[in-house]
Amino acid sequence: MFRQRVGWSLLMVQCIGCVNDQNLTVVNGSIHTDWQIDSTELDIELDRPDVGIEAPQENYDTLQNKQIWCGQPLDFILPKMDTYYQQDHTLSAVVHTPTLPANQGFGIIWEVDGRILSETPIDSAFTHFTSEHNTEKLGRQTIQARLNTPDGTCETPIPQSISVCEAHFVEDFEDDADNWIAVGDAVWDESGWVELTENEQGRQGALYNPNLWIEGGSVSIRMTIQTGDGVHGGADGLALSFVPIENPHQLDTLLAHTLPGGGIGYALPNEEQNQHPNIFTVELDTFENTGDYEHIDPTSADHIALTQGADAGNHLLWQETPTIADFALHDIRIDIEPQTVAIFLDGEQILHQKKQIDFQGGYMFLSGSTGWVTNRHIIHDLEIYHGCQ
Repeated sequence: MFRQRVGWSLLMVQCIGCVNDQNLTVVNGSIHTDWQIDSTELDIELDRPDVGIEAPQENYDTLQNKQIWCGQPLDFILPKMDTYYQQDHTLSAVVHTPTLPANQGFGIIWEVDGRILSETPIDSAFTHFTSEHNTEKLGRQTIQARLNTPDGTCETPIPQSISVCEAHFVEDFEDDADNWIAVGDAVWDESGWVELTENEQGRQGALYNPNLWIEGGSVSIRMTIQTGDGVHGGADGLALSFVPIENPHQLDTLLAHTLPGGGIGYALPNEEQNQHPNIFTVELDTFENTGDYEHIDPTSADHIALTQGADAGNHLLWQETPTIADFALHDIRIDIEPQTVAIFLDGEQILHQKKQIDFQGGYMFLSGSTGWVTNRHIIHDLEIYHGCQ
């Protein structure tokens, strides 16, 4: 291997195959030597191709500099992976460039799905971009940050996936839940939450909003819940169900038929389930299914599940959550995309599965129940991005 000074017509190289390790001279690409060579075949390795072709020194330096700069760390701070936005709302992005000099001609080129939006100069370790005009298209999108250096633009950007949705619903229950209708044992607490059951045996409560329709398709469902503090081990659970019916007040009739205990206040008797095949439910089951109950669920542990058809045994998918009933606050998030489903607990993804789920949306209700075993079942916050695809 030898080093080549680009632009020189005379080079000193090492001969592989010479009698002695002697120097050769290369003039305009031709090799000249007075030494004897054992082999007529010379094996010469070059740092750069095209020996003898003159090129400006600064081009090689520019290429090297660009490669160095493009190898520096570049990380998204915002948006977080799989962030959801409401349509036509502000898109905010921040990247961290800890090793790049500020105010030296570096910049970040922002792109969405390959379309250039803007370029922001790097004037600190954190580079910001905001736009109110790039959340118009519904569905899954990829925002990219590409480094632009004084020596050229880097070929490979860093990507971050986001979803844009038609609507965004938030309920924190801080004010009197005027838009919600309570059924059974459910009550609103002025401290800013809804309690679906008291910590007593044989309780069942539900809450629904007749003024809110959740669109079908891709959806992101988030809840802050608190359950536990029960007796005999704790049970039974709480749920959020979506019912695609025309009249929301039909929920009164439906809830009059839902089952307590293991039905978690949303499941219907077997003979009525075929009337509502498209009810979709996010279920938090906190009953330890052992002994005579072992066959009911796919696990005996506490778990989060997605069920369909008002059937607490029809698990589309599930994930064990053994600490969910510790009576601490827990954040639940369910993302349903066209080909995948993800479940998050307290900000950590605990399940990501390729699965197509026909989420048809509808009017929603919260429910909870106890049997001989009890827990408290509290909802602090509810947030839904819907109409995303």
